[in-house]
Amino acid sequence: MFNRGKNAVIAAIAGTQDYAVRYLYLPNRKGQNGKRGVLTHAIYDEDTAFTVEGSAEVTALQVAARTLNQYADAMDAGDWKGTVALILPKGAAIRTHSIRGKVKSGLDGEAVAEEIAAKVSAHFEMSDEHVQAISDYAEALIRFQDADKLGSVREYDAFNLKYWRLQYDTEETELAEGQEIELVKQDNDLATEDGSIVLETNGDSYAGKHKVVLVQDGVNSNGEPKMVYAIERTSEASRLANINKVWDRVLSLFGEEDDIDELIDIDENAMEEVEEETDLDELEDVEMAG
Repeated sequence: MFNRGKNAVIAAIAGTQDYAVRYLYLPNRKGQNGKRGVLTHAIYDEDTAFTVEGSAEVTALQVAARTLNQYADAMDAGDWKGTVALILPKGAAIRTHSIRGKVKSGLDGEAVAEEIAAKVSAHFEMSDEHVQAISDYAEALIRFQDADKLGSVREYDAFNLKYWRLQYDTEETELAEGQEIELVKQDNDLATEDGSIVLETNGDSYAGKHKVVLVQDGVNSNGEPKMVYAIERTSEASRLANINKVWDRVLSLFGEEDDIDELIDIDENAMEEVEEETDLDELEDVEMAG
């Protein structure tokens, strides 16, 4: 959660092979229309000033590391002090959580990357770009750790802007879209009475009855949509409205329809270091984890 009174920036980042996009949401900067809420966006590929190369997770990590380094530079210069929220696709978000844990244990970037690469080596061999992206992200996090501000950086799974996944044994339990389930507190989990279905968050506000929805959660290895059962976020919907708009805008840079028109949008590719502007004001409390 981001506390009142802190400067803040929300960076929504997504990637695909050798291509990534980023939106920075500056919630309290005034745009040319006098209203608060400014977006700056950039597209990254092999031909841009900051190049990206690799799979979807790798390019997202590369841009995430760049973003943290930009704000660490501003922090070191005394030009900025605040919080950074990174909104990432599931794979990249999970990877950043693993990186964070190893950074907290005292490892440097190279050691973090080596340990993570070794752990997954039984399943696949990470590319050099993948290993380097992990190392770069770890080193960027370490800059905030050294400044005793590691807690001011948070990473979030973009899926959780709108939904919470349901975890269950697909061979033992059947689910259907529109089915009603009731979740109760079970030790540290929220689950059905028999424990067969567990919600991925344990926030008390989700105890009770919910309708199951079937929604896309990324893509499978063959490029086809990956569909999962989940429940919709409820009590925080209004709080997350603008962040959802930012994520929708990110997806629009992959060619999807986009009808957001109430926020000023600046193309970083056409300007000199737009992201260096740091006159960020107070951000209302934003809680994205249960």
